[in-house]
Amino acid sequence: MSGQTPLQLHPSGDSAGATISEPILRCYLQDLPEELILHTLTFLDSSTLSSFTQASRYFKAVATPILYRNIALPSNTEGSLNGQNVTARLIRTLVHQPSLARHIHAIDNLPITLHSGFVTILFAPAFGTTTRTGPRNQLNLLPPDVPQEVMRTCENLRHLSIDARVMWSAFPSGGGWLHFLLDPKIRLRSLIIKGRPLLQAGLAWDEFAPALLTAQSELEYLDHPGFDRLERMCNDGEKVKLEDVTSSWVPKLRILKGTDGSIFKCLLSAHRPLEAIYFYGVSMTEITFRLVPLLQQVPTITAFACNAQSGPRMDLKMLLDALPSLRHLKLAILLSCSYDDFFRRELPRALGSVDKLEHVDLSDTTSEVDGTDLLITTYTGPHPSILHTQASLLGEYGTMTPALRSFVFPDERHWVRSSTDSQWEKMEQLEVPFLGANQFNDGS
Repeated sequence: MSGQTPLQLHPSGDSAGATISEPILRCYLQDLPEELILHTLTFLDSSTLSSFTQASRYFKAVATPILYRNIALPSNTEGSLNGQNVTARLIRTLVHQPSLARHIHAIDNLPITLHSGFVTILFAPAFGTTTRTGPRNQLNLLPPDVPQEVMRTCENLRHLSIDARVMWSAFPSGGGWLHFLLDPKIRLRSLIIKGRPLLQAGLAWDEFAPALLTAQSELEYLDHPGFDRLERMCNDGEKVKLEDVTSSWVPKLRILKGTDGSIFKCLLSAHRPLEAIYFYGVSMTEITFRLVPLLQQVPTITAFACNAQSGPRMDLKMLLDALPSLRHLKLAILLSCSYDDFFRRELPRALGSVDKLEHVDLSDTTSEVDGTDLLITTYTGPHPSILHTQASLLGEYGTMTPALRSFVFPDERHWVRSSTDSQWEKMEQLEVPFLGANQFNDGS
């Protein structure tokens, strides 16, 4: 039998020199069930996976779909062409091997524009073009529609993040190579726009983005910087209403993140099944006076997170009054009062309006006022008086909000209680999941 060698055994007694042959069954990786191999491969990084595909034809067939499933391109940073280089090489690979496109479910850091020089040089051999060593009149550039046509073949693409922080060429009003996103065969479930195009590029993007959000009718997760120009146009007496422009956008949207109030003004409405809001990089004034009136129109929101480190005190009660279905709350704010004032007075006053609240995370909340007998943020070890104070406060919060199950203080002490027990227990670091884009990368 292949893979078997004799095992030498020496029993005790007179037969000490006798041998008994028993087979040793050797198990090779390729002999394992394919489901187990696939599960194992999900723990490997892309470099290791690439090496794994070169081990054998069988391993190449098994690992290639995983290698191309989630593609992370280098970030498009100022002065670096590495992201452009890798993007061009990806497109060239898909031209030579079109069957790989069906494996792609997620792409991160896709550049908003392509550097024509990189793409042309990389594609010259594929399209029979000449280089600059030949006559200048024989220089043939890459057909401009090739990149977008290649991307149209990624019909299983479900998650995409676009890097708009650096632009290597002008952004055309039709979307340029991103025009493939208007193809009905491309059905994204999550879309992230990193950065905001500036000046003329910003105007062209604001013309393209509405068509994009109209075409992507399956989108459930959106992180977008905003449409301040569109909002100003509708507010300046133009013969167009904002709701008429945006009513057809992303009808299945569940999670919305943004850095500007305009994106929430465009998309916060009762006809979308919104569940989670994340407002970051804004002032507390903008949350209180601009976002809260919009939240009152969407009673289905169950998760809210914000990052606001400037402006006067946020009216937390006003915010929570606008979120009657809230279950998850995560605040990263700068308090203008002491911790004692916030946890003993302001927070209890606000919790009375959210009887469904289950999880509160204030680990990134800080106070600009010194002096407190409640929290010691520089020491997280055992401290009986602090633990007693926190447990006492949580008992009060639990009475006002019976559904409350987990709470994280600014000193990162995590407390939990079961659904049948009123007693709170301090736990090691507990990660309470907040709705995010990664759940949409499965390609389903």
